Amino acid sequence: MWFCGLLMSMSAFSIDITLPFFLSIATDLETPLSVLPLTVTVFLFSLGLAQLFFGVISDAVGRRYSLIFGLCLFIAGTLLAMTANSFAVLLLARAIQGAGASAAYSLSRSILRDLSSGAELAKHMAIAAAIFAIGPLLAPLLGGLLILNDLGWRWVFVSMTIYSFVLLSFCVILLPETNRYQDVIALKPKTIYLRIQTVLGNRQSRWFMLVHAVCQTSMILIVATMAPLYEISFGIRGLAFALFFAVHTVGILLGQLLNQRLIDRFGPLYTAMIATGFMITAGALV
Repeated sequence: MWFCGLLMSMSAFSIDITLPFFLSIATDLETPLSVLPLTVTVFLFSLGLAQLFFGVISDAVGRRYSLIFGLCLFIAGTLLAMTANSFAVLLLARAIQGAGASAAYSLSRSILRDLSSGAELAKHMAIAAAIFAIGPLLAPLLGGLLILNDLGWRWVFVSMTIYSFVLLSFCVILLPETNRYQDVIALKPKTIYLRIQTVLGNRQSRWFMLVHAVCQTSMILIVATMAPLYEISFGIRGLAFALFFAVHTVGILLGQLLNQRLIDRFGPLYTAMIATGFMITAGALV
């Protein structure tokens, strides 16, 4: 569970650590600060799209090899971002990173699903999500630490390289294959169509997908616009911004601890309804 949580946190870590450096990236690459949120949206768009491919591929060839390929792709994008000399190259690198991170983000859930089901799966997902919260907490603080030591924004991608290489090493050396029923026909268009039809044909799945889309949209809007908003509206940047941003993690951690208790008492469905109520209330307060 802890390893799956770290895999899940890769995407959040890769986004959040860059936020304190938006101004320095804009200055170094001679780009308006207002377009820096594109580095977040391009990353997330690529992450979302590539999940469709990694899910199918992992059904056919296994989780382990698919995850190793995804982590290698992420490292390639990170190295390109580290040496980027223009904003266009940086965006391309972020797209490659997002595609690679999608393997970690989606297959971590697939691995948990291979090993458990039902209420046990929901509890394991909650624990993994609590570990996932380490990314949003440590990433901006690490970025602030780099700023304190007068290290440039390229060191952000050095940190990402180290993090992803550690995860890759664990996959290569210790991770067993959890998909015991690899399906060679999973890559056929007819199989893909039938499985999509199965998911979309389930009423509960459609509603949960809709709720998840709303939650993800809210998250993207917050993360992508927060750094320019703090900088332009309040003059908060660098380490100060990192500390403010880290406060959000407190809510994530408390929410996941509460999530486990609610699942035990009410089950996954009613817990999701309660959580959605919290989200609506928080949005109204903001």
